[in-house]
Amino acid sequence: GGPAIAGARVRVTLAAAVMGWQEQARGCAGVQVVEADGSRGVLLVAGGDQELAATLKFLVEAGLPVAGFHAERENLQDSYLRTVRQEGGQ
Repeated sequence: GGPAIAGARVRVTLAAAVMGWQEQARGCAGVQVVEADGSRGVLLVAGGDQELAATLKFLVEAGLPVAGFHAERENLQDSYLRTVRQEGGQ
């Protein structure tokens, strides 16, 4: 699938469960929801620090009680190894 774009996995924790917060998060440009339940989830945010800041601002302005926002940057090596492991399977 196309060229890899820089980005980060972001662990989001909400102070209280909010129904449908994932749908709100998807409304932010460059954001994909990887997994989520009522009060926490993992987002993929394309881009760098500016985009991370914009994503956090977006979530807060959407009225979500964001208690944690932890970006996990991956270097290419980690990303490559994970991809190889997923595809290998043996």
